Amino acid sequence: MTTTELAATPLAERTLPAMLERARRQHGERPLLGIGAHRWAHRDAADIAARRATALQHAGVGRGDRVALMLGNRIEMIETFLAAGWIGAVTVPINTASMGPQIGYFLADSGARLLVIESQWLERLQQIDLAATALQAIWVVDGAPGGTDSLALRWPALRL
Repeated sequence: MTTTELAATPLAERTLPAMLERARRQHGERPLLGIGAHRWAHRDAADIAARRATALQHAGVGRGDRVALMLGNRIEMIETFLAAGWIGAVTVPINTASMGPQIGYFLADSGARLLVIESQWLERLQQIDLAATALQAIWVVDGAPGGTDSLALRWPALRL
């Protein structure tokens, strides 16, 4: 879509759900992305985003809320990013090189309600007073939660 076409598009059609639905109609089975063993066609993105958005909503995330992401280049990053956009939430990417004090600052400053983090970086949260943040839950990707009190939950699988 060109800048001129975008300017002529009604605001209601500029939302992420509308854009993903439009891409589904226009491109269907054409490849959209490949990360590791995961392959998506354009038709897949809207369904995956909507299902992951439902999981976010069940975790208490709504429009305008922040979701912190401390993930490498993996499919869960894309799923969560699209799902947050689907419901009007905002993602807060945290560099995977960040250590405890930096992570604590990002979480507290952003007001993130949910943190999605790879298990390999969980130990860095031990240096943070999580009670001083707005976090309501932590989704741990690739492993058991452990070590983060009652906030940590395993990354929720999507029902197909």
